[in-house]
Amino acid sequence: MDLLLTHPDSLRSVWTDVRAGLEQMPAEDWIAEDVYHAIKTGDAALHIAVGDAGFAGFLIMLKRQTEFTKQPTLHIWLAYNHGGADVIAAGESLIKQTAANIGATKITFGSPRLGWAKRYPLVTATYEIPKNMEAI
Repeated sequence: MDLLLTHPDSLRSVWTDVRAGLEQMPAEDWIAEDVYHAIKTGDAALHIAVGDAGFAGFLIMLKRQTEFTKQPTLHIWLAYNHGGADVIAAGESLIKQTAANIGATKITFGSPRLGWAKRYPLVTATYEIPKNMEAI
């Protein structure tokens, strides 16, 4: 499987597949238009996964920085597998090379799926206190 960088000017040509993948994902604080805008403006990088059967998913990465030290971090914002693809596994060398290219001190991603702990160390968990929660 190959992961091909999509230039922002070519986004429309792959957007139908990307949007269909986004619609399969639980959105946290984004909508598809936010993703489109981030890619189109260059704030996010989209890599399309292509396998023997064609479209196999996508990987969208962002350059971030740590809160206090301002060190660069590569964040895998969104990843989508189509069919039996595993874009994270297929893109591991690309992800590491991208991190090196931007001088990132770490590579991060978030997921509610606990199974990721079998592959990568869990560093932190975020909990949310519901606004309508009664006093304990």
